[in-house]
Amino acid sequence: MNIKKWMSVLILIGAVSVSVYLIVDSNREASQNDALESYLESNGIEREPASELSLIDESEGEMTDETGLSPGYMAPDFELETLEGDLVSLSDFQGDFVILNMWASWCGPCRKKLPDYVQFHETYAEEAGDPVTILGMNMTSTEHSIEGVATLADDFGLPFPVVLDPDGVIREEYEVLVTPTTYMIDPDGRVVVRRQGYFDYGDLENYYRQIVREYDSES
Repeated sequence: MNIKKWMSVLILIGAVSVSVYLIVDSNREASQNDALESYLESNGIEREPASELSLIDESEGEMTDETGLSPGYMAPDFELETLEGDLVSLSDFQGDFVILNMWASWCGPCRKKLPDYVQFHETYAEEAGDPVTILGMNMTSTEHSIEGVATLADDFGLPFPVVLDPDGVIREEYEVLVTPTTYMIDPDGRVVVRRQGYFDYGDLENYYRQIVREYDSES
């Protein structure tokens, strides 16, 4: 076989390889988009919409002074720096209901629902003056840069504190297997709701009102 024929064969092989790569890459992207769409439609990975769940089941748990992640257990305390460089502890907010939203900037569902947390903060913490704090926790060990996190916080105008977990210590301690993951914590520092997958505004309101009623009835 002469050189021209060899060149023709090599060019043909290269063209076929590129075509196969483009097809595979296109299929992978479509699969990822389908997975994201499915995630959004189901309010989070392998979850039903909150309207179909029992709020009581989500917040059940015997009260204990032991530290743990299940409802009824004392939430593990932590001290982390905010985006502004201030040190913040979970225990700083004892006496308030705390909604601990654990997210990442690369997480589509996290970004999609951040405005709901902003709206909730404005409605309940600012306008109504309720003793409730939203605390955002960025899964910084999974990020490309803190600058990107700061840019996202500015773009969304987040009015509540955002703390950074640069070494992934709290992500591991709080068993964050899915982003976003949200914990609701009562004024005594106990976990009352633990949810993998996002809350929308209606979910936040329903769960918050439920745990306030339960807490007030037991106080």
